[in-house]
Amino acid sequence: MIGTMDTLVDYITGLPVADMGAVANRQQVARYLVTTGQIPKSAISVADPLTFEVDGVRHASYVDLAVRVDGRCVLVLKVAAGSIGSGEREAIAMARLADADQIIPLAAVSDGRDAVVLDAVSGRRIGEGLGALPDWAALTAVADQPRQTLPIDRLRRERLVYRTYAAANVHILRS
Repeated sequence: MIGTMDTLVDYITGLPVADMGAVANRQQVARYLVTTGQIPKSAISVADPLTFEVDGVRHASYVDLAVRVDGRCVLVLKVAAGSIGSGEREAIAMARLADADQIIPLAAVSDGRDAVVLDAVSGRRIGEGLGALPDWAALTAVADQPRQTLPIDRLRRERLVYRTYAAANVHILRS
């Protein structure tokens, strides 16, 4: 137990985490990526920090799940406790901000039972359903593609968008 909360063992890290918010859903998504997508656990990171400033104020959040191929992040996932539709714009902003220099090419939002996959550069949906989550072979191909950078005039707007969504998640224990 962490305090008085129930805990579970995180599928990726093997560490105990408080079982609240979207944590159980994150376990389902991680398990799917590893067992169905053949993504090595070592390529998946949990709760990567995401920090930035807006108008001189520092904001700190995290990326629920990130997948790297040869050290390059190719996919970020927002795991939702409820409706995944409301997490699409947050996932896109996350992909545009999580790497200071380049846009991470793919973003997804999932509740562990359903998913939406997004092209983070254009913001368009490119797949729906858990089966649309890219497997290891697809992610390896994406890793070899040239990266795009976020134009400076868009950076502030993306930070404002992400800050707004992240602020709505304050009730969720960060693990």
